[in-house]
Amino acid sequence: MLIYSLKINKKKLIIEIAEKNNINVDLQKSIKEKDILLAEVHHRVKNNLAVISGLIDLQNVFVKEKVISDILKDSKNRIKSIALLHEKLYAHKDLNKIDLKTYISELLHFIKISYTIQSKEIDIISEIENVELSMESALPFSLLVNELITNSYKYAFNSMEKGSIFISITECDGLLELVYKDDGIGFDFEKTLQNNSIGTNLINAFAFQLNSDFINNTAVNKGCEIILRFRDL
Repeated sequence: MLIYSLKINKKKLIIEIAEKNNINVDLQKSIKEKDILLAEVHHRVKNNLAVISGLIDLQNVFVKEKVISDILKDSKNRIKSIALLHEKLYAHKDLNKIDLKTYISELLHFIKISYTIQSKEIDIISEIENVELSMESALPFSLLVNELITNSYKYAFNSMEKGSIFISITECDGLLELVYKDDGIGFDFEKTLQNNSIGTNLINAFAFQLNSDFINNTAVNKGCEIILRFRDL
């Protein structure tokens, strides 16, 4: 009787193990399918944003006013920074994380080409650790960095023949720190904020969205210095 009972229990155990193995296989298959779908979403978003950028370029061909042309160019660069983000997410092993070192390096290169200043020598020094960010943090952070770099190229070196931009991103105990500097002519950050400057208002808004400690040491004739500390959202 005891042997018969043990045989029944063994059979039940084998069935339960087989069922759990089937469930695990189904779960792994489901996760893989979701990853493929998410990758496809990032890829399609990137392509759609590229189409929008192309349309803005086309529209800019027919614009004669420099002010409007500059606005369209800035908008295109913001879209490009988002498209680049989706491109990096698509290529990353973890579809919810972005490799900041690779992303920021490519963003710096893109903006440098976009805002090439003739007869000016602008050096970019970057010290970026191997840091990964979630998509929730990466989007406002990348747009904030985009605004800082764009602002330097457009305004910081207007009366100078050469200049430099420094950007550092480090991580310690889960706290990320961005240090951004340029040795340009500087400006009054609070004043431009009050005057409804799009760039400074976006920087302020993205810093708030990241729940960051925002330190502004920017001043007229002293260049730009912004320090940002935050944790991944």
